[in-house]
Amino acid sequence: MKGGVKTEEIMRGALGYLKRSGKLEKGRIYSHVGVFQIPTYPKLLTVTDAAVNPNPDLAQKKMILENALMVLRYLNIPKPKVAIISAVETRNPSVESSILAGLLAEEYENRDDCIVEGPLSLDVAIDPHSASEKNYKGRIQGNADVLVMPDIEAGNVVYKTLTVSSGAYLAGVVAGGGIPIILASRGDSSRSKLASICLACIVAMRQGNFGEAEKK
Repeated sequence: MKGGVKTEEIMRGALGYLKRSGKLEKGRIYSHVGVFQIPTYPKLLTVTDAAVNPNPDLAQKKMILENALMVLRYLNIPKPKVAIISAVETRNPSVESSILAGLLAEEYENRDDCIVEGPLSLDVAIDPHSASEKNYKGRIQGNADVLVMPDIEAGNVVYKTLTVSSGAYLAGVVAGGGIPIILASRGDSSRSKLASICLACIVAMRQGNFGEAEKK
């Protein structure tokens, strides 16, 4: 668990250990999954990635999304609605994140375990009134379960805005590489840090159980 150190310091040490010990699966990446409880939102909202991958490409975004879906499965959240966030709701060549969002959503069109749409602006993703006013025709009408952010800057701004200005609590874990890492911000509340410990324990136990099942 991260204490009074910078994120890059704990991640560098953790990744170095996992690589040396052969515990980092080839082709997998770590990404931060933050599960927020927001007073004004009717359900849990997951935000990813706000802490680890600075500017993910399409392949990395897919792995970031898969890590988030894994965590939500462990929390028994069925068929989550995933919004791939950009500044606009249509693909615009001058907004790179909108192009990547559209391509990622296309890859998940036929998935039965989740609903993935993008590009979506933040208001359409989490505010039903905005979705209605903008005449958005998709299935995510301001009721997203997951926000996949375009980059670490946007993710970090949303993370800090929710925790500092919106009275939100969160459970945050870095998942995807085998051993979950608790990566709470130094400014997070004690409640959020305790929730993050609990989430990391759930991920560790469920990964262990599934790993044994797969071996059998």
